[in-house]
Amino acid sequence: EAQNDSADPLHGGHFIIMHTPNIVQTITGLEIRNFGQQGNLGRYPLHFHMNGDVSGTVVSKNVVRDSNQRCYVLHGTDNALVEDNVALNAT
Repeated sequence: EAQNDSADPLHGGHFIIMHTPNIVQTITGLEIRNFGQQGNLGRYPLHFHMNGDVSGTVVSKNVVRDSNQRCYVLHGTDNALVEDNVALNAT
């Protein structure tokens, strides 16, 4: 869980996987809470950014809750399996 920023309560952590083509990632069983940075482009709770082909990558059985900006974002990333995830209370 990210701590609140007293100056900006909508500014939490962000988890970004970027520029890792042909690298298999497995993200399973996480709870991500109070992540995301509302108003800051690209600062999402779980963000795959410009990875290209990541065949074999699995994002499964995770929970993003109390998000400050979106939940799961895959941008410029192909062939990732995203299944059985939960998004709750996102702004």
